Amino acid sequence: MNIKYLYIFLIIIFSCNEIDNVNISEPEYVKFNFNLENETKILSQNLDLSYFNDITIGVKNFSENNVTLITASNVKTVEISGSNIENLNSHKVILSPPGEGESPYANYIGLGQIIKTKTNKIYGLYHGEWHDGSVLPGGTPGFYASIGLISSNDGISYNPSSEAVIPNYISKEEGNGAGDGGYGEPSMLYSKDSSEIFVYYVDHNRNNRGVNICMGKFNVNNTEPDFNTFYFLNENKEFTSSIIKGKEVVYGEEGKSDAIFPHVTYNKTLDLYIMVYNLNAFNGNNCNLSQSGIYISYSKNGKDWTKLNGGQSFIGESKKLINDCSIPFNQNSSFSWHPSIIYTNNDQTKGYLLYSKASSLSYPGHQLVGSKFVIEIE
Repeated sequence: MNIKYLYIFLIIIFSCNEIDNVNISEPEYVKFNFNLENETKILSQNLDLSYFNDITIGVKNFSENNVTLITASNVKTVEISGSNIENLNSHKVILSPPGEGESPYANYIGLGQIIKTKTNKIYGLYHGEWHDGSVLPGGTPGFYASIGLISSNDGISYNPSSEAVIPNYISKEEGNGAGDGGYGEPSMLYSKDSSEIFVYYVDHNRNNRGVNICMGKFNVNNTEPDFNTFYFLNENKEFTSSIIKGKEVVYGEEGKSDAIFPHVTYNKTLDLYIMVYNLNAFNGNNCNLSQSGIYISYSKNGKDWTKLNGGQSFIGESKKLINDCSIPFNQNSSFSWHPSIIYTNNDQTKGYLLYSKASSLSYPGHQLVGSKFVIEIE
């Protein structure tokens, strides 16, 4: 046989074998609906806590007879517990700010979402604040935010880092002309294969753009997280250890809305990352209620997220879950903020959307509430 034709014949044979080995009928995604119940339950009525949750919710324990959560109340971090999530009845303070000085958490320290290693060591990222005397809408203190590390070997003593672990290219001394600055409100989780720690945070620097959600990561070496170097996601969707203005992965419309307060989980049944967050929409100094609220978004890789008002995508619809203002615009404004998703079954198809809701800033302020959800697989 002519060598040329023999070569073509072999290519056809090998190509057919490769096609035979591909399961072309296997879907690349799961069709589903995220259904949130209309009933909202107050979960903090037996806790006697004020102004909480003020950050994401961390799950320390979730078993049949005990639920223990970590979050922020007022300017401190608290551990709350009960026999189940609808019967939270005890709390204790686990972290407090010094109230003065120049540390990243001089005036506020809030720990929420946590991770556990195979050796049961607990890690979390704190939202710390240094107050400069400025005032935000609603009369709350202005701040420069920093993200530091908290570790615990026993789940009893929690040790905060004295320096930020996500370095900022703008210092608190420089300022940005607004009442808030820095990096804050972090969400941290293991990546799908546990080889990295994904981090989502709010960039308050502005610097010719809005206040929106950025992404970065820490590496995991031999099953142990390495918090010595933070890697920012750049505009090319590549990770770099250079201290840069990170890429916004979820964002609002410039001059009209900001995407803030992310909480991200990996859902094993859907094989998707799920983010709940606030969209703070505004008209001047007033809330744009038609757009503001708590939203949900999805991602296959943790970098690319379904867009607002983008309709149904192949990995779910980015949609509003809660209709309310996302920050207090004045002392008497209603708002719902700092959402988190908590799963209650092994398949991660049932759980609660937790968030903090208030009708005003009057004492006791915003309180922890929750609504059940079900993820229905089509």
